[in-house]
Amino acid sequence: MESQIETIVSKFATNIQKNIISITQMIKTIKEKIQILRETYVDLIEKNNHKQIFLFCLESFNFQNKTMMYEVDHLQKTFNMLLNRTYRDYYKLYNIILKLFEEYKLENKTQKTHPEYRDLDINAEFSLEEISEIHNDVIYLTCVLIDKYKESEEMIRQYKTKSKTGIYIINLINTIEYDNAILKDQIDLYINYLLFFQDTQTTYLSKLKHKTDNFLKEIDNDITFKEEEPNVEELNTEEPKDDLIKEEEQKKNEKKDEQKEEQNEEPKKEEPKKEEQKDNNLVSGDENNTVGIDSSEMHENIGIIVYENPLNSETQKIEKRRGRRI
Repeated sequence: MESQIETIVSKFATNIQKNIISITQMIKTIKEKIQILRETYVDLIEKNNHKQIFLFCLESFNFQNKTMMYEVDHLQKTFNMLLNRTYRDYYKLYNIILKLFEEYKLENKTQKTHPEYRDLDINAEFSLEEISEIHNDVIYLTCVLIDKYKESEEMIRQYKTKSKTGIYIINLINTIEYDNAILKDQIDLYINYLLFFQDTQTTYLSKLKHKTDNFLKEIDNDITFKEEEPNVEELNTEEPKDDLIKEEEQKKNEKKDEQKEEQNEEPKKEEPKKEEQKDNNLVSGDENNTVGIDSSEMHENIGIIVYENPLNSETQKIEKRRGRRI
């Protein structure tokens, strides 16, 4: 029984309390985000209320806010209902155990007044602190009953020892054993109640936590609440990369242009070589080709215009005259 009580205490801390704290925090975060959207909507209305068409355009944003508000309100109501049910389970079990205390005339040392639970008031809200307090008191009362059971077991052993001396107390011993067995069964029943409460409460709270977490993720995925500014360091690191890419592209383009120019210049360079070879053949060619060719014709073939020197023409005339006199 003691080991079961330890399990109940540890499960309440890990499953019930943690889930309640987590759901409370998530709902609070969702409400804060919706409040930011609401303030944004009010600000847009104030700045754009001079034209009806602007207000018409903002209706979609208003509807977006309303759907989120309805969703978080539904989550909050479901959460309050689960907290109400959790408190109700422990409150009623607490009162049942107190009646057993009166029957066995046991003293309740807790002396705490817990908030009254009313079955008709299903919307009553209870805090995690109130739930934890009444849960701890239920555990305490159950431990007191376990101690009472152990005391009765020890008393039965003592009475059995005395009965061996010839005292007729067997009926008393049997009655005490019967009564103690009922007490043990009641303790086991209460422990099973607690285990069942924890299982159902953990199931409901886990489902609600999953729904709340999904809704919060949807809001974060759909809406960015902080305007992200560009990182200066990232921009500085990206600019040199762009410059290098541009330089490489310019070099590639320059190489392509040079290759094109070389391809265009190659036939122009070969033609003059062929013409020079022809000119050389005509000027210093074989004797068979040059004999009988007038210099003027040769010059014409070459394509060179020769201008006669006037001094040479006069000397030629003088030589002709001398030849005639001789």
